[in-house]
Amino acid sequence: MSKIRELLRQGRYDEMWQMCCGFIDLSLEQFMAIQYRLLMEQLGLLKKCKLGRKLMQGAMPETVEEFREEVPLTTYADYCPELLEKNESVLPAKPLFWQHTSGRSGEYPYKWVPVSERYYEEWSKTCAAAAIFATCNGDRQVNIREGWKLLYALAPRPYTSGYVAQMTAEHLGIKFLPSLEESDAMTFEERIREGFRQALSQGMEGFSGLAGVLVAIGEQFRTQSNKVNILPLLSQPRALLRLAKGMAKSKSAGCP
Repeated sequence: MSKIRELLRQGRYDEMWQMCCGFIDLSLEQFMAIQYRLLMEQLGLLKKCKLGRKLMQGAMPETVEEFREEVPLTTYADYCPELLEKNESVLPAKPLFWQHTSGRSGEYPYKWVPVSERYYEEWSKTCAAAAIFATCNGDRQVNIREGWKLLYALAPRPYTSGYVAQMTAEHLGIKFLPSLEESDAMTFEERIREGFRQALSQGMEGFSGLAGVLVAIGEQFRTQSNKVNILPLLSQPRALLRLAKGMAKSKSAGCP
């Protein structure tokens, strides 16, 4: 079990906040000192690997200032073909897995990126911090609870957002509707439809996705609100009760 999940399960919320969100209490100078230290740590790793030497074009910077002066800015094309071919021999550390973002038309179908064990560990704290900030009411409040159910409206793995969901599930004990395993094999439309079907039966505490996606889902519901077939719900008392409550709230608010 991860340290974050252990703290959550034991109710040690102050420690959990400090581990994941404590950076917001740092001064600008303290924050930048950490960034400089981490950058120099990465440069030390890059100097020892083939891909790093290629990107730095022979430069061996010893300070952040030297790095800025000697190493050119890069685009994803500078990391090819190594990353496109998932060539692990040129990397500073063996990746736990490979994730990808969207590609670029006419150049490559996806932008593949390796994720190391150290990066995965640090990234998990960022995902937990995002979940804490999204659900807190004030400073040092941890309102999220293990077992919460969230509608899954992100891209599936191996997209980056899919692994964000995976880390959230692992380190906070979150349950996604539908599950990550189900979502990986579904189209976006299928994922949303199945997620809401499960949410009507099981309930849900939140939504995991982009705000624009949530707006689009709401608009779709609005245009289809008069076409809902409640017959399949008659055998699901919980779903029917949630639908009835939703209809009552909508009516009292003057909404469709």
